[in-house]
Amino acid sequence: MDLLKKTLILALIASIAAIVVTVIYLNTKPVIYAHNEAEFFRIQKSILKGALKFEEIIMQDELCYMGYDSAGRKTGLVLPVSSIGYGGKVEMMIGIDMAGIITGLRIINQNETPGLGSKIEKSSFISQFTELTEADIDLKKENPAGKIDAITAATISSRTVINGVKNGFNLYNNCINYTRKKEVLNRIAAGTYRGTGEGFSGQIVVEVVVAENKITAIKIIRHQETEQYWTKVKSGIPGKILKSQNIEIDTVTGATITSQGLIDAIHNAIEAGEEAGDSPPPMSP
Repeated sequence: MDLLKKTLILALIASIAAIVVTVIYLNTKPVIYAHNEAEFFRIQKSILKGALKFEEIIMQDELCYMGYDSAGRKTGLVLPVSSIGYGGKVEMMIGIDMAGIITGLRIINQNETPGLGSKIEKSSFISQFTELTEADIDLKKENPAGKIDAITAATISSRTVINGVKNGFNLYNNCINYTRKKEVLNRIAAGTYRGTGEGFSGQIVVEVVVAENKITAIKIIRHQETEQYWTKVKSGIPGKILKSQNIEIDTVTGATITSQGLIDAIHNAIEAGEEAGDSPPPMSP
């Protein structure tokens, strides 16, 4: 009985402790979240000068932040990237303006050798990247076009930051292309536009209806795809585009070629609308 009693008491104490921890966590979580958000915003502003507001842009597995000034103009992008160094992953954030010039760099997390590789966090090293373009990003001793001096006795760590910044420029280009494609609807006059794509069994022809800078309808005019695959594609892709108002979406698993054919047809219809400008061509039935 004594053993049972002790077991019950321990279980009761453990339950009370769990409740206390949960209550403390629930009460402190908003404070911690707000602090982290404020710190993140402070870092964003420090590396992208002139930006007062940031828009999160999610592109499949990639993430970036578009900065805007007080007048709502784009100032550039904040790009979270990483690279593998001597001591593991080095995480950093890079600010690049709309002209493709680095405005700031911050090392967020690193485990490089203390006193050597850890110097990548020092302003004497990271300040070298400011006002450079993609063509400048390399070590001077490894590339005549490079403009970065390596940290003494820490070439691997220095090169890690170089590689991270190069990754940042790749992400920058992806983000710029993504936003341009997403914003294409703002440049299209209301109308109906036809596009063609190549599916698995032949051409896929669609008509895309645009009104008030939005895609309001996607009409399938003709296709030759196998019904088994076409049913999945037709039920998925047009609905996703209409909901997100974004023509950059993933293909349907198991029907890649048919999916890509439909997506290409929609892309081509949008491009036709962009080229038409304010005078959309009349569509024949």
